[in-house]
Amino acid sequence: MIYVLETNNCEYVKIGYTGQSDIEKRINQLQTGNPIRIYLLYQIEGTLKQEQTLHYKLQSMYAQKGGVNIPNEWYYAQRYTFFRNFLKELKYGFSQGMQSLHESSFEARRSVKHERDYLKCRSWFDDVDFEKVDYAGRLFNEGKSYPEVKQSLKLKYGFIDKSVCRGICYRAEILHG
Repeated sequence: MIYVLETNNCEYVKIGYTGQSDIEKRINQLQTGNPIRIYLLYQIEGTLKQEQTLHYKLQSMYAQKGGVNIPNEWYYAQRYTFFRNFLKELKYGFSQGMQSLHESSFEARRSVKHERDYLKCRSWFDDVDFEKVDYAGRLFNEGKSYPEVKQSLKLKYGFIDKSVCRGICYRAEILHG
């Protein structure tokens, strides 16, 4: 049985394997000494080999994105769209989860320039004005294109440096996309 556990509204996610039929017993083992409450997100049929394959592919994807995963098969889930998409598909089975990772890997190779731009802007993401990010996210959700969002940001907030504007838009796509 492959299980997917979560903490803090999917902030951290653990993917694991257990031969036990009682998943609550496994959760209790992991909960011991952990001050953050752990919940079962879902479980699927699967083997230890399949669970190891998922971890291998996820570690590869995290490395490709420049991210770091936490030891003991815990993943910081909220930052990466590919991981959120993977979790949505994995609940339908191992094959669907792997297909999602394969598609994300292909997409990542296709968008190397986008990733380079993202990495350039990443250094100031913690200091970005979230009001602007939320505004840009709402515009993206309304179906506005990237140039339309940039123009709207400039009209509403006045002059915005080109790289800062790009960073706001990328952050909005990550948080709201």
